Amino acid sequence: MLLLLPSSPPLAALPPATCRRRAPARLRGRPARSSADDPPPPQRAPLVLGMDAGGEADWRELDAKVNKYPSVREFRCIGEGGEQTEAFARAMLAAAASCAAPDEPLRREEVQVRPSRTGKYVAVSVFVTVTSFEQVKATYDLMKADKRLRYFI
Repeated sequence: MLLLLPSSPPLAALPPATCRRRAPARLRGRPARSSADDPPPPQRAPLVLGMDAGGEADWRELDAKVNKYPSVREFRCIGEGGEQTEAFARAMLAAAASCAAPDEPLRREEVQVRPSRTGKYVAVSVFVTVTSFEQVKATYDLMKADKRLRYFI
C-alpha cells in the first residue's frame, strides 16, 4: 500500500518503479553464458570414501591424515529391517564389539537402533573406542560380510 502525504507529488509525476533482482551469490562475477552451443561445465566425479573407492593404500593415507588414535568412532550401518531387525542389529553389535578394545565393553548408551518409518530398514549406530586403523578395517570387513547390510558409514 502506497501512502501519499499531502506534499507528495502526484502518482503520474513519480518515475516508474523498477524491480531489479540481484543475481545469486554463487553466480555473481561469472560471465553470462553466451550461446547454447557452449559446452556445459565439466562434471566432477562424486567423492566416495571407502575400501572400494581407491583401495586400501588410499584409505590408509587418508586415515593417517584425518584420524588420531585412540579415539571413539561411530560405526553406522543400515540394513534390512522387518523380521530381520533384531538379528541384523545383533550382528552389527557383534562385529563392532569383536574389534573394540577388550578392556572397554560396549555400554547401552553407546548403541542406537532405529527402524525406518516403514520398518523396511534399520539403522544401527555403535560407538567404539578404536586404537588403530586395523581395528577400523576389521570392523568394516565383518560388517560387509553380512548379506543384510545395505550401507555403512
